[in-house]
Parts: sequence; C-alpha cells; structure tokens
Amino acid sequence: MEGRDGKGRFIKGNKCGHGTHNSGRKPEEYRNIFKKIVTFDQWKLVLIEALEEAKEGDDKARKFLADYLIGSPKQFVDLTTMGKKLFETPLDLMNAEQRSEYLSKLATALSGCGQCHNLENTEQ
Repeated sequence: MEGRDGKGRFIKGNKCGHGTHNSGRKPEEYRNIFKKIVTFDQWKLVLIEALEEAKEGDDKARKFLADYLIGSPKQFVDLTTMGKKLFETPLDLMNAEQRSEYLSKLATALSGCGQCHNLENTEQ
C-alpha cells in the first residue's frame, strides 16, 4: 500500500497518518503542566463558576462537578437471576420420579467401580 510500511503502518510524511496524539506523553506529565499553569485560586474560580452554572441547570457543569467530587459512576452489569438458574441440567428437567429412576440406574451402573456413593440421597 502506498504511504505505509511492510506492516501496514503509516510512514512518516503520509498525510493520513496523524501519529500519536499525545506524542507518547503520560497523563502524569499533563497533570504536572496543569499544576504549574493553573494556580489554586484560578482553579477555585473555575469551580465556583461551574457550581453557579450547575445551580442554574447546566447538565455539563453538574457532571463536571460530580466527576471531580465523587468520581465518574461505575457501570455494573446485573448478574442476578432473580432466583432462577442460569442454565438447567438434564436432572433439572426431570420430575422427581424420573430423577429417582435415573439415579438408581446410575448407582447400579457405578456399583462396580468402588467409588459409588449413595446417589439417591443427593436429591434436594
């Protein structure tokens, strides 16, 4: 491909290759510059203005303040099943009589293995 190297990456001078937007800088570097440029009193004025805007109904100002004061909300996936099983096993699909018969046959089949337990007592 024209304008790309052998691995498909943009090469220097390609007008479509915008490069790394942060020039490889770490977030800590941006915070350090922010701290050097913005004084405590300036930041305080920003927060006061945001508070006034939030009180007037500005959604973005409310979100800005909430993110700084209590942090961004975490998204959670509800994995509860409201008491239902996530999946059913063949035993779950059997009625009590079928389950008892199945376990009895299984116990008979396993009786010669020396590791058989009383499977009929595993029913709940």
